[in-house]
Amino acid sequence: MKSFCSRPRARQRARGFFLLGLLACSLLPVFGQQAPPAPPAEPSADATAQAPTPPDDQGTVEVDQTAGSVVGGLQGQGGVRVQTMCTHCNSANVQVGGLSQDLVPLFFGPNPLIGGLAVSYVLNMLPPDSVAEARVTRGPGEAVKPAQAAGGVITFVPATPKELPWLTFEPEIGSFNRWAATLRAAGPLASWLDGMVTLGREEADPVDGDGDGQVDAAGVDRFVGGASLQARTKDRAHRFDIGASYIDETDFGGRGAFDVSAFIKTQREGKFVPAWTREDAEFTRNQYQAGWSWLGDDGGRVSLNVLRAARDQTVFSQNTASPDEPASRRKLEPRYVIEETDWWGKLQWDRPWGLDWSTSAGVDSNYQYVSALDLGGSQFEEPKPVADWVKMWGGFAQANWTPSGSRWGAHFGARYDSDATYGSAFEPRATLFFYPARGWTLRVLAGRTFRPPVPIFSEVCCGQRYFPNFETGVTGETAWTYGFEGIYQPNPDFKISLYLAQTDFDDYILRLAAQSQVYIQAYTNANIPSARSQVAEIVARWTPIPALTFDASYGILNFENTGDELVTIRYNPFSSTELVEKQIPIDTIPYKPEDTASFGVNWSVAPQLSLLLQAMYTGSQLIQQFEYLEPPRVTARDLLLDDLREVPAFWLLNFSFAAPFSPGFEVVGGIDNINDYVQEDLGDPTRDYNWGPLTGRAYWAGVRIALPR
Repeated sequence: MKSFCSRPRARQRARGFFLLGLLACSLLPVFGQQAPPAPPAEPSADATAQAPTPPDDQGTVEVDQTAGSVVGGLQGQGGVRVQTMCTHCNSANVQVGGLSQDLVPLFFGPNPLIGGLAVSYVLNMLPPDSVAEARVTRGPGEAVKPAQAAGGVITFVPATPKELPWLTFEPEIGSFNRWAATLRAAGPLASWLDGMVTLGREEADPVDGDGDGQVDAAGVDRFVGGASLQARTKDRAHRFDIGASYIDETDFGGRGAFDVSAFIKTQREGKFVPAWTREDAEFTRNQYQAGWSWLGDDGGRVSLNVLRAARDQTVFSQNTASPDEPASRRKLEPRYVIEETDWWGKLQWDRPWGLDWSTSAGVDSNYQYVSALDLGGSQFEEPKPVADWVKMWGGFAQANWTPSGSRWGAHFGARYDSDATYGSAFEPRATLFFYPARGWTLRVLAGRTFRPPVPIFSEVCCGQRYFPNFETGVTGETAWTYGFEGIYQPNPDFKISLYLAQTDFDDYILRLAAQSQVYIQAYTNANIPSARSQVAEIVARWTPIPALTFDASYGILNFENTGDELVTIRYNPFSSTELVEKQIPIDTIPYKPEDTASFGVNWSVAPQLSLLLQAMYTGSQLIQQFEYLEPPRVTARDLLLDDLREVPAFWLLNFSFAAPFSPGFEVVGGIDNINDYVQEDLGDPTRDYNWGPLTGRAYWAGVRIALPR
């Protein structure tokens, strides 16, 4: 059993790694060739539609086309890891250095990916060549980056219609009776207009990952569609982008709430037999986005991007799954009805001033409103919808200095962000570049960030209860990050980087279980008044010969409470409508792996065969746990324990291949989770759910048919 106060080895390793990294990077100029750096390349007008900037500090990541999806091609690249993807819960866990999406926002082109459904649409549902590359920016060193980007930003750069085959068809089959198919048409419609349409369909059965007779991952029946148009004026000064996407999905046969009726019966018989009800979810999500940019004669650019998304979800649950109960109690009934609306917009002006200077300034706004109707509450009261929201706007200004022929460069600027409920913050940010020798880049950054709590009902599943932010009094989070990055890239075939960062949080926001009654949890967002994360990560890529590429990364995360060990949370107990306070001892921040690693090999064995082997490692982490009820004991009191439990580290191995038999025809396939690792405590109600893989080894195969122009 692991307590909240038991990570001395992790702290020592992280601090030792920091010292080692600082020493190594301080010696980089000594061993490098003392030659002037190559002049920075002029950036092209890509989907972000930004004006020329100083040397790009974004790490470009290639999406490996041998993989079966964007997520497979991205795994391990540039230290990026995708651990879990749960559309049923509208959640996704995409990590950089162990920090997840709440601190590392994701973008698809100029638009943010809001919610797990949007992330899964890009990473799992689109063909892998839909993303030209990914750009990973570490740390909040630029004012033009989002308010909450303490860990950095990941931007997926979409391929343009002209870069894709005019018609693509990708059918696929796999384990768990899964089948999927994607059809896409893309290309120029006129000299001034390009377009793309994508349609997709997928079905799969529910999965009992650990073989205990209880479903661990829901089945899926999904339809997706998307379309986009890109237009430009004859002089190419103006550019217009519009797009839309639609998801219609049913997740069925999934794990629901803990089956209290069945459990009480077996307890009284002297047996501890966990059981769960069934849960289904039906939802639709639509998104519309539009963008405009204008390139002036002076090289300046004005860009405007707007996005609107809506999600409607109904969660169906049983009262009990016990065959001994009447059929009326076993039927699926609506439990939650959720409606979400998201608006986002950004207006930005970029302008170069001679060869050495450029500036950027603009405003952005984010509105997220989530309403939930809990139909499983009190039988004596009429259910009423409860809403949570974020209404934030921000302004930013940044100057970029890149003197010609100099070894130095810099970004410096500031943001101001304000939320109608959670306060405001002024956020200075700066990055200093130094090029000591050809192939070397050193980057020092500092920046402040601001993050309001996301609506608690934005992620709902498994028959649990949730307390809205406005009821619990959670506040906005601010943080200061200080970071250093050293990059050595002597040629296009070899690159290695080291990133070190420390972030000091005020009022760090964390979702926690506030109470557990007969293993049904109630969750709330809470503030930890003072916390600190320390990240150290090495990332390398090497192509010794054109047919062989190696990718590797290793990172350490030390995330601890640096203030009072007793953290106050607020919630409504199951037996009361009055708000109460509880203090939980927290030393180490839970749900954060202490280290992560990845390794990948892509080998083009022959012109007709490419192989990709990937290994992803997740270190141990702490999770919440609940009291074990010794049979025949049954109690309605709170089962939440103060001590956390440490879950084991694990590896995941994936393999995929691509065999092009002729131009436009390719056979693909692979094995996910070769080592057949499944979260070992899926059937244990005394542990919080879903910290590792829910399904074991899975096979898949398909074809890619592409018709060139």
